[in-house]
Amino acid sequence: MNSEYNFERTVDLISFLKAAFKNWRQMLILGFICALLLGMVPVYEYKTEKNKKSSQTSTEEAEDSGKYITSEEYNASLSDFEQKLFSKKQYLINSILMKIDPFDEVRARKYLYIDLILEEEDLEELNGIEDMLDVAAASSGSSDNDNTETSAEPDNGSESDGGSNAKIQYLLSRVISDYDYFIRTRIDWTELAEKTGIEGKYLRECVIIDAAADKAKITICVKHYDADEAEEIANYVVEKVLEEQEAVKERFSNHDIIVQDGGLEVAYDTSLKNYQENFVSELATTQTRYDNFKSAKSDFVYNAPSSTKLNKKAILRNLVVGFVGGCLIIFAISAVMVFAGGKVISAKELSLSYDLKPLASLTSTGKKKAAAFVDTWIENIGLGGDKKLSEDERYKKAAQMAELYALDAEKLTLTGDVTIDELQTVKEKLQSNLSNIELVCCDTLLGHTSELRESNGVILVEKKNSSRVSEIETDIGIIAEMKMPIIGVILL
Repeated sequence: MNSEYNFERTVDLISFLKAAFKNWRQMLILGFICALLLGMVPVYEYKTEKNKKSSQTSTEEAEDSGKYITSEEYNASLSDFEQKLFSKKQYLINSILMKIDPFDEVRARKYLYIDLILEEEDLEELNGIEDMLDVAAASSGSSDNDNTETSAEPDNGSESDGGSNAKIQYLLSRVISDYDYFIRTRIDWTELAEKTGIEGKYLRECVIIDAAADKAKITICVKHYDADEAEEIANYVVEKVLEEQEAVKERFSNHDIIVQDGGLEVAYDTSLKNYQENFVSELATTQTRYDNFKSAKSDFVYNAPSSTKLNKKAILRNLVVGFVGGCLIIFAISAVMVFAGGKVISAKELSLSYDLKPLASLTSTGKKKAAAFVDTWIENIGLGGDKKLSEDERYKKAAQMAELYALDAEKLTLTGDVTIDELQTVKEKLQSNLSNIELVCCDTLLGHTSELRESNGVILVEKKNSSRVSEIETDIGIIAEMKMPIIGVILL
């Protein structure tokens, strides 16, 4: 054999990847199968665990089910305890009532007297109310009139005076009730809260209201530990009531408010003392319950039943892992077969391994498969500008290169590890582009050396993933011994 040929096989990375990815259909199929199998594992585990829990339910567990709570329920209860305890401590620190000494309580009083000023519209409204009352009285007393005789007529004068007083008292009670409701719930404490630095809810609870409609009087009593601050709160309430007066007039009747200062007094408040003692006792009880509940978690949470949930993230993860794993399995098998199969995979491999000049790399003429454009795209990777050439243009280019490399040759032999039909096809298409060179086919060099000697050179025709490397090396050895030049190689 001629020593100029290197029979050490060399494969470039791009050609290797193209050969490995030629089985991409099998990769997708196995990838989907593996994804489906692994994706079903969390579903199977979920159903198994669910059936296991339902089958383990016993009478004893059913009796003890009310004794324990879940960890989530325990944490929620503990958080609720902490919120209650925090609120009570904040109240103890900030509340004015909790700071007052019951034996030295300061009280600031203000008296508001309501003086109605009845106008014609108010009298009409009162008459309307009187008519409704008369109708109601007549309907309720009609049954008595059928069975009972009246002995005397009522005194018209006294009835008129009594009715007017009742109507006025009714209107007055409505005005006083509105002021009472306003002081208790609707006063805006923002200004005073900003001035004193005390929250409005703590200011509001210091104010005690006593509304007496029969006396047309509203008593405002402010409890505090400081006389000046008690007086300030009482004055603030009076100020807000006077601001509300116009709105009350529009809703009910015109009236005047007479403000009288009730002065300050210091007294012993039994009810406040009881309130403070009860609150401190309640706070201590809450603290004790919280400490016990926090330190004895195992007494409340023990083998608490937890709901079984389908792990959707695990399903998604298994689907991805299964698909990638299936594809990698086929890729690994294809990679092993590239070397173990001993088949030629690219023209560049022949160039690197045996120093053969590539004349053309043609599209496979095999049976078309589904999504054949993917196969074509894979085959064209690394071909550069040749991937844009049609098959006829590639044969034309191969003929031009053969004429260039063959110099003055008149006859060339086509041979290789392909079928005779494939050789004849290549010969016909190549011959149509050659005018001065005759092409002959020889399916095997063994036993045809005499025919080979009549040629001026050899063109090898091989097929990707089909032609055996061992046969190519044998042909190269025979050609070398006969000292025949190899013009190049055409790869199908």
